Amino acid sequence: PGHTDDSVEAAVRAGAQRAFVLEEAAAAVSLYRREQEDILVINVHHIVFDARSLQVMFEELLVLYDGESLGRPAALPAPAARYTDFVAWQTELLSGENGDTLWRYWETVFADAPPPLELAAARPRPPVLSSRGASIPFALTPWLSAALADVARQHQTTLYTVLMAVMQMVLYKFSGQPEIVIGTPVSLRHRSEWSNVLGYFINMLPIRGRIIEDEPFS
Repeated sequence: PGHTDDSVEAAVRAGAQRAFVLEEAAAAVSLYRREQEDILVINVHHIVFDARSLQVMFEELLVLYDGESLGRPAALPAPAARYTDFVAWQTELLSGENGDTLWRYWETVFADAPPPLELAAARPRPPVLSSRGASIPFALTPWLSAALADVARQHQTTLYTVLMAVMQMVLYKFSGQPEIVIGTPVSLRHRSEWSNVLGYFINMLPIRGRIIEDEPFS
């Protein structure tokens, strides 16, 4: 009790930077009691949570909170599936003949994998990854967005594919490396019963691009 805005912010920052010991717990919940309002902080490791899980959790918390506030405790519907069902599906998918086919495919795709991307950096990379980086948000103009979508339609592909190709071209210009591999997150929630399950349903898919200078961008 008695927390100020500054003390809560300091506590949240410290909690966000504290390393998880996964053998003990993958989530931490803290409640800060104040005179005007209480602040609930939920810190979950990404290894057990994805963006959809976050949305589901807040939707369910809102239902429970509204019910308690009105004096009518709400009961959430029973989940249609559990995360263990997804794990069992993946295990079955990767075992046996079908799994061998999938492994052979990716081994072939990356049998001669290109070297790590070499980009000119402003400072040396630290020996231990710190995650202390920066992001530069930007927005495309409506005109440029429409033009890119038109390029995608002309080539019977998606806007995502066009933007991925542009990204690979930019990295090629900065690195001079003709083969670029970019990891992209893909959601595996393709079954309706998994839509409201809390868990990590993301697969990082490596996209390998080959730049040939005498070929047009198309």
